[in-house]
Parts: sequence; C-alpha cells; structure tokens
Amino acid sequence: MNNRLTIEEYGCALSLIGKGRSEDYFTRTAAVAIAEDKRILGIAYNGLSDGMIVPDWMKLEENRAKKSDFYIHDVNNLFPLLKKGECHTLCATLAPCIACARIACAYGVSKVVFLKEYHRCDKYKEFFDFHGIECYELSSASKKNIQNYLSDMNNFKELV
Repeated sequence: MNNRLTIEEYGCALSLIGKGRSEDYFTRTAAVAIAEDKRILGIAYNGLSDGMIVPDWMKLEENRAKKSDFYIHDVNNLFPLLKKGECHTLCATLAPCIACARIACAYGVSKVVFLKEYHRCDKYKEFFDFHGIECYELSSASKKNIQNYLSDMNNFKELV
C-alpha cells in the first residue's frame, strides 16, 4: 500500500505542525513555501514580534476581533525569508486574507492550497482569479490522507 502524501498534502500537514508555535489563542495559523522542484523552502506561523508576551487582554473572547490587528500573519513572517519567484506553491492552514494574498502574488506564487476557508475574508478568491493564481481548498480525501497519516502510530514508532 502506497500511503505517500502528495506534495500539497505534505505541505498542509507541515502547516498543521507549524501552527503549534502560534501564540494566538483563537486563530492559530501557519504557511509553508514549496519550490517548483518540491523542496520545502520555509514554514512560518502567525504571532507577535520576537520576545513579546501575549497580554492578558488578547486572551479574552470579547477582544478577539481587536487582537487580530496586532498579530503578524504567517505569510508576513514567511516571505521575507524567500527570494521573489522562489515559492511555487503556498500551503496553509487557512485561506489567506486579502493582505496575505497580495504578498503571495508579489512574491510570484503560482498556487495556493489550504485546509480551511477563512470565514472573515474571501476577497482572495477574486484577487487570485484576476492574477491567474491557482487557489483551492484541499479535498476531503486529501484531508483524510493527512489525518490517517498523522493518526497512524506506525509512522511514529521511533517516538514510543
């Protein structure tokens, strides 16, 4: 049985691991840059500036909308690590907001694949369509492949 993940599944699975570093109590995200030759170029997550500690007010549900203005998005953290044109495919936990879509476009991304729609913004769809950038949510079957891989303890025998 060949249970090898596709490059898009692999990238999205890495984004799931990457979001574990996010300090955001409500919306943890991560993005993975993949070269055309399928090399992983980088991974980044959303968070605050280096050394900052999340203030208590950001942990409160009633401040959820306000706190998002202070977080640096995963794409903002990822692309300064790369050269323009280097990233072919961007894999992410969430569909990008319009600001992150603009950054991906400016860096020459050809394809964006994500695990889940971002309920607060869907402007990226029209933007990517206009700029000819392929963009889609990973299929249910692909999500299941990732889930099966991550839940199969045989893949992690060295850890137990």
